[in-house]
Amino acid sequence: MSVAQCTVFLYLDKVFCYYCAMYIRVRVVAGAKKEVVLRTSETEFVISVKEPARQNLANKRVQGILGETLQIPPRNVRLISGHRSPTKVFSTEL
Repeated sequence: MSVAQCTVFLYLDKVFCYYCAMYIRVRVVAGAKKEVVLRTSETEFVISVKEPARQNLANKRVQGILGETLQIPPRNVRLISGHRSPTKVFSTEL
């Protein structure tokens, strides 16, 4: 796909291609007493969730929180790496 075929839009004062993905690095604290979302940069977050780090519960909750924070459907947020690690990389289709 050439750049001429892409639909370009503005998000957080940066230009993105409609068909391209945005990668987000997340540091997850599972089993916290309250849920907290801290944005350290445009593409990095620290997220505390109440769910334990068992049976993908914390990952699913972080996926939902990222969807709410970025105002996109949670189904457009995919876990790319870090399935069993506190540091994760998510891909979003904006």
